[in-house]
Amino acid sequence: MIALESIGLISAAFILGPLSRILPKIFADYLSWRKPLGLMGFGLAAMHGIYSAIAFYNLDLDKMIFGNPNA
Repeated sequence: MIALESIGLISAAFILGPLSRILPKIFADYLSWRKPLGLMGFGLAAMHGIYSAIAFYNLDLDKMIFGNPNA
């Protein structure tokens, strides 16, 4: 769920720019939300990466690079 939420937040941050040019009366007010949305999305993506490294690989760098967590 965290990965999907981060994708959604980052996507919303990216799409606000073009939407504010196409429909400025509706979306121009939301341009100030781009940076917070992007930073929250990045934070969730980083949390997902750290959790995956701990849960699936037990922080073993060799296993992360060369191993299969499902094996």
